Amino acid sequence: MVDLIASVLDLLKGTIVIAIVLLIFSLIGSFLINKLKKFGKKSWLINALIASFIIFFVLMILLYLLPYIFSTKNVEIPENQPTMYDYAIFYIIQFLRMIFVSVILALISMPFIVLGSIISDYFNKKQKKQTSFQKWIGHFKALIIIALLLYLLLLFVMPWLVSSLLFFIFFS
Repeated sequence: MVDLIASVLDLLKGTIVIAIVLLIFSLIGSFLINKLKKFGKKSWLINALIASFIIFFVLMILLYLLPYIFSTKNVEIPENQPTMYDYAIFYIIQFLRMIFVSVILALISMPFIVLGSIISDYFNKKQKKQTSFQKWIGHFKALIIIALLLYLLLLFVMPWLVSSLLFFIFFS
């Protein structure tokens, strides 16, 4: 019984940590959505998809391309040194691959974004008068529920998904 309680507490602790990270990305995403609203009369769903694509694309650059750039500075010059053309082809292919991976990850994340928005609206509609801080507390509650849902899906329904996504991100 003690192990079960400890496991649930660890799950909740991990959920709060992931919810904090999701809150940071949510702040960036809401900023991007507000900026995208100024460019045209697109629906919220299209703006959210574009914002999540931008976030995932920047993450792909940070996760994948920067280590290659930093590793080329400390490499000894081989006899068959790659030409500038080889580097350009490599980076163009990686850029196209990162666009493809970012589009797929943005599409995968859209149900969770929509569900999080619905839950956040539910929490925010409970109170009539709200400060912006109370709105963000309702948003954070929704992110905790989404993070818990993600954990439950990854642990019990689709445990293979983490390794599959890592393989997709780095080796697709």
